[in-house]
Formats: sequence, structure tokens, C-alpha cells
Amino acid sequence: MKKTRSHGSRPHSRATTERCFTLDWPDNGAGVGGVFVREIIGGGDGPTLLVTAGEHGVELSGCAGIDSLCRRLASAAFCGTVLAIPCLMPGNIRHRAHTYGQTYGSQERRGEYDTYLAWPGRPDGSTGERLCHRVWNEVVSRADVVVNFHAWQNSASCLFTDRLVPGAAALAGSFGNVFNILEDDLKGCLHSRVLETGRPAALVETHGQCRIEPEAVERVRQGLWNVMVTLGMVDGPLELPRPMFAAGAEHLIRAPKAGLFVPLKALEQVTRAGELLGYMLDVETGERTDIVSPVDGAIWLIARNGPKADVVLQGMHAYADPGDLVVLIKAITPLNCSNSNIGFGS
Repeated sequence: MKKTRSHGSRPHSRATTERCFTLDWPDNGAGVGGVFVREIIGGGDGPTLLVTAGEHGVELSGCAGIDSLCRRLASAAFCGTVLAIPCLMPGNIRHRAHTYGQTYGSQERRGEYDTYLAWPGRPDGSTGERLCHRVWNEVVSRADVVVNFHAWQNSASCLFTDRLVPGAAALAGSFGNVFNILEDDLKGCLHSRVLETGRPAALVETHGQCRIEPEAVERVRQGLWNVMVTLGMVDGPLELPRPMFAAGAEHLIRAPKAGLFVPLKALEQVTRAGELLGYMLDVETGERTDIVSPVDGAIWLIARNGPKADVVLQGMHAYADPGDLVVLIKAITPLNCSNSNIGFGS
């Protein structure tokens, strides 16, 4: 589906300027001395959009998606400014860990380096808090709109924001994600702190960790381009190629017996009560036990999700024990942004 937004009152030209700089900070042994920031200034006045990713070292598609957007902007006509931090916590990425210093299989956060709940930071706090303080004061403070990217392993991509903040629901609607949660309760992280200041902001959890997922990269790039269209920073169509929903109550489906869980549907598919979702395959007898949907909704998760599924391979393994979560269905209502505006696009 394509929707065209016209913002002819603003000049758009290819007379762009790019400036790159590094925010130095003491890393206390993580091996990375600064955070890279790319500032791309368009050919006319307009809002400032800040996009960030790489806060956790196994959540990587957002990093590549932001870089893809920056490459597109290099030859595009637009107005306003894009501030891009593709790798907010380089030490976590270099050490191939969720958070630097975290032992394999641990779900405990390493407070010294974890920035997730440390915003807006402190000048005399932990390593992560000092980084947040500097990024907040030197970069976040300049932004009119902020989008921060994370990723989880098994679940569908989801955008989180707070519809009560002016422009936030329009931000969700223009990004083009299938699942959207508009009653945000993720307090303390970057986008929630920005929302508290009255500015539109969102956290987007993409699908897949440790690898660069091409579909997720394209979603990030196109979603941010859509946001720029709605902000009036670029002219052209608003591309929303998939249905969008506000996600509601969840229904968990657990394995009734041990076996391999074989999914027959995909993430984000709409399902109806009584539809076949997959089956349990007994590895010793070959017996199949069907798993059917008890409710209407859309598929948020369809894979065996065992203990520590986000940090150890065994948790992601398809062999389920009785009671393991195998499917999660979200109640859905259509999300319509046909006349929405983030607040800077007129």
C-alpha cells in the first residue's frame, strides 16, 4: 500500500552537508574510546531526526539499517537534519555480547556498561551512565524526533511508543511496523525519556540477533524514510506494504507434550480460532500432535522459546518439554494513520 504525502511548502534540494564526529568517553577497559555520530544536513530548514542502534551488542540489524538510510540520503533531496548513531555502544558489539563483560548464558545486566535503563545518565555515574549523559546533552537534546532500534531473537518486530504524547501515534503509523504498542511502559530507556520531554519517540525491536537480517535492515531503512516523509523532510510516497496493528492482550500456547515443535505459520500472520499453527513431533514414535489457535489474532512468536532463549542456544532449540512456550498470539486492532502528522510536517 502506498500513500502519498505532499509537503510542497518546504524546499528540498540535494545540497547536503555531512559532518562526522566522535564523542570520546572513558571506557574502563571495553576497548572502544568513543561513539561515532553522523550528521547529515539537507538543503533546506526542517526538523531534526535522531536515529540510534547498537545499544546491545547482539542486536545488529538496526545498525545496518541506519547505515543504509545514510547512504540513501547522500544522493537524496531533503530538508532538515538527520543525526545517526549506528553503534551506540561499540564495546558491546566488538566483544560479541549483549553487554560487555556479561558471561555466556547470563541474563544479568552488567551495570557498569549497560545503558538501556541509564538515560539520561549522570556525569559522575557508571561508564554507561556517563556515556548516556554525554549523548543526551550533545545529541539527543538537539532532536525533534527520536527512533531507537533494538532486537530480540524469536519474537516479531514491534514498535513501542506512547499515544498520549503529541505526534507519537503518527510516528508509529508512518513507520509501517506490523505490531505496535501505543501504551508504552518501558520506563527509563532512551525513547521513554524523550517521550517524557513531550517529543515523539519510539523504540523498534527488530527480529533476529547476532546476524544482520536483510529483511529487518530494509524495514529499518524504509520505516525511517517513511518517518521523514511524514515529517516533511522528503517528498514522495509513504510506503506501507503490510497491514499494521495496535497490539493488545496476549494468549500463550504451550507444548502439551515433549517433541520437536514444527511451525506451519510465520510471524505476523493473522490467524483465526481453530486454525492449525503447527504440531509436536515425537522424535521416538513419529506421533504428531496438532497445535491449533484458540483465539483470533496475529502471531507474535511461533518457535519453541525455552529458558534463556535470548542468550543461549539451548533456549532456542526446537525440542520442547511439556509446558514450554511455542506460540504467542496478540489480539489486534487495525492501525490507521491516513490523516496523521508527527507535528513538524506542515
